[in-house]
Amino acid sequence: MISFFKTIRKRLIQEQRLSKYILYAIGEILLVVIGILIALQVNNRNISDVNDKKIEIIFDEIEENLIADIKLMHDLIDYYNHEDSLIQLIKEDQVTRQMYLNDQHLFYLLYYYKSFTLNQNGYNLLSLNLDVIPDRYTHLLPYINETYSAINGSFEKFNEYMIDFTFRILERWGKEKSYFTKSTEEKINFYLTDSTYKNEAIMSTRYSQDMFVRNAHTFIYNATVVINSLERMKSGPDFDNIAVYNRLVEPLDTLLLSPCLDLRKEDFEENEIIQVIQEKKSYDKTSIFIKNNSDRAVYVSDQTKSKIEPFTTFFYRPETNSRLNLLREDDRCIGSLIVPKRSFAVLITD
Repeated sequence: MISFFKTIRKRLIQEQRLSKYILYAIGEILLVVIGILIALQVNNRNISDVNDKKIEIIFDEIEENLIADIKLMHDLIDYYNHEDSLIQLIKEDQVTRQMYLNDQHLFYLLYYYKSFTLNQNGYNLLSLNLDVIPDRYTHLLPYINETYSAINGSFEKFNEYMIDFTFRILERWGKEKSYFTKSTEEKINFYLTDSTYKNEAIMSTRYSQDMFVRNAHTFIYNATVVINSLERMKSGPDFDNIAVYNRLVEPLDTLLLSPCLDLRKEDFEENEIIQVIQEKKSYDKTSIFIKNNSDRAVYVSDQTKSKIEPFTTFFYRPETNSRLNLLREDDRCIGSLIVPKRSFAVLITD
């Protein structure tokens, strides 16, 4: 091909056909430019494909990190909620000597704390590749940034506070109460009679509930949004976020809804098949899936009224202890519940 163009160029020069030679030269330059542009386009496409694959792998790691952290979070929330229930008994003077002997957690209540820090491996990798994130992922960035910046920052502050709080308490007990030389019975008597101990216990649970449990719920909500979105990209139209939660996190229990209050009994659809899927874990706040498997729209009514289209799932976070009514378009009541301190899902079918 090169020898062919050289022959044409040589003949045009020999024949002194300057105008045609200039046209030929321009054409040759254009061919070179076009070739370069095509090569650049192919190269850019290859780079884009490589970046897409890299980002996909990073988001897979983020999803794995979030799933593992949700499971750990459940255990920690259970731990601090159980601790809170014990401290409420202490506050109300309902703890007995025998209870201290039987329950090691109660006996060593202010000895220990459990810290938590999010696994940030995937997030750190994502932070190094922000300039090549495809558009299909950008809607997840606010949830991811809040989770790994604000929420994880709150966890780290909680860890620092509990370290300081625990060591200050033990130091005071040792200096002022000679606690570490006391017998078991003397320690129990200290727990039962010392008003400062009661105040310290109340302070401990307030900090764990306000600084940890509340942020833990926000983390679970954000993490679930991210996991749902990533799984939807993989599954397409067959995506089922409740099934994803059951498979990746843990199975959920089922309950029945109650009739709506403040409505006539005849307004309640007796034959409506309603199930509430309820987690075994307890939280201060609540995340909720409402899955409408019927061919009619459903409205969720608490402080606002939200529409759920047929065969879709609505995921949001209502206030704990608020009343939640599920209605048809004509305001006929399907069912009602008081939002509990645990995440759950509602399934609606005809």
